[in-house]
Amino acid sequence: MNPEMLVKLANQRTDELKDTATAAHASRSGKPYGSIRQRTGWALIQVGLRLALPASQARRQVAQ
Repeated sequence: MNPEMLVKLANQRTDELKDTATAAHASRSGKPYGSIRQRTGWALIQVGLRLALPASQARRQVAQ
């Protein structure tokens, strides 16, 4: 598999994960966020996803 396809698949998976997280968060509206363990876990996932982005794409997201 070529590198461009790998990046495309990674971006697609990232978008799917973001959509799933957004849907899960919306379904819990009005409820407490959960335990500190869950919040910390999601924060670490977000950091990991940002680190996984290519440098040029990460710069574009920061600029937005």
